[in-house]
Amino acid sequence: MMEAQILAALDSFGLKEIEAEGKEFDAKLMNAVEREKDEQNAGKVTEVMLKGYTLRGNLLRAASVKVGYWE
Repeated sequence: MMEAQILAALDSFGLKEIEAEGKEFDAKLMNAVEREKDEQNAGKVTEVMLKGYTLRGNLLRAASVKVGYWE
């Protein structure tokens, strides 16, 4: 219950988590820290290593992600 209240308070101030899992890689919001050979998910985020956040539309911390690639 306490966690939900804290998250609601942060949300009211404009803090948003960057939704990265399964999305196209966006270098403005994400740091690619690892690559994974994956034909079906080439150019997409396959795993979030560290969550990223924005505050009122400004980047606070970029999400560290693993990105699929195809040779």
